[in-house]
Amino acid sequence: MSYSFFNFISPVAKASLGLVTAILIVNINEPAIAQTRFPKADPTELISRGKKLWDAQDIAGALDAYTQAAALVPNNARIQTSIGFLLTQQQKYPEAIAAFERATTLDKNDPRPLIALGYVYTQQQRLPDALTAYRRAIRLDPRNADAYLSIGYVLTQQQDFLGAVAIYRQIITLLPNNIKAYLSLGYLLQQKGNLDEAFNTYMNANRLDPNNLDVLVALASVSESKNDPQETLEIYRRVLAINPRHFKANMAIAQYYRNQGNYDEAIATYRRMTMGQLDADTSAQVQKAIAATYLRQNNIAGAIVAYRDILAQNPEDGSAYLALGKLLMDQDRKPEANQALKQAERLFSAKGDLKSLTEVRKILDPNYGN
Repeated sequence: MSYSFFNFISPVAKASLGLVTAILIVNINEPAIAQTRFPKADPTELISRGKKLWDAQDIAGALDAYTQAAALVPNNARIQTSIGFLLTQQQKYPEAIAAFERATTLDKNDPRPLIALGYVYTQQQRLPDALTAYRRAIRLDPRNADAYLSIGYVLTQQQDFLGAVAIYRQIITLLPNNIKAYLSLGYLLQQKGNLDEAFNTYMNANRLDPNNLDVLVALASVSESKNDPQETLEIYRRVLAINPRHFKANMAIAQYYRNQGNYDEAIATYRRMTMGQLDADTSAQVQKAIAATYLRQNNIAGAIVAYRDILAQNPEDGSAYLALGKLLMDQDRKPEANQALKQAERLFSAKGDLKSLTEVRKILDPNYGN
């Protein structure tokens, strides 16, 4: 399933981070980026420069600028919060916690550093502390969806599924247009085998946002779990109507055709996917699906061509060399087979993949290991 609880945990911190930095630079004329040290700079200038460095992904430089600003204005909670976010990006969690705690001490009415604090505690698996931080945030902002969603995630991590379900239902009651709450609730219900209730939950989200791809893919995943291929196909077609290049939807539709024995249509779907801009790993996945479909069709020549296409894009794919070698060996094309298998042997040996290495060597030498 494409939707994961992790989808909203990291964005919680990122969204808050964006809000904090935006607030910090309101009405500031940003000067050019300076060197790491900023002698005689005032806090406003340091914050502006730190923001530029942050935007440029110079986290260390940005942290230095904000730290200098904090030394000049030690009681500014927003600067401390920004320092906490920067330290979090560096995965310096103890230091980040200290910065967020300073921020909450300086400004007891801002829920954002508390949400960020909960995120860091979650990364450290300090789940009770994370819950405390998120609940403190809710006391300050009773309608803060990010805090509720994060509590649901932590409760799920603690295997408290009933508690998590209750939290997600509470969000839906409080904020009935929050799509993430429906997705989270539906996901939990689906994991617990409550497929009809999960489907209805996703349908409620779909009524709110008919073009939300996460919701449609979630609906399709429930239909797959219910062994309803026709309904699954129709949902994925809706996905493709919105985004014709949606990878999961195209793969699912091709798989549907393959399962129905409509191999030509399956291969045509895969071929259309290869016409898009795919990264090497994704392209290899599609090509391997094409090869597997040709094999189901007993079209060995087509499968051989597909594996050669994979290796043309990624000559370090040991599994493709192995599959190609086995096909060529079955076709009694031994010189070509041995060449492919030797490449597979080299790659598996370099990676320390002993299981695959043994398989290759047994093909090359039937007496190997005897």
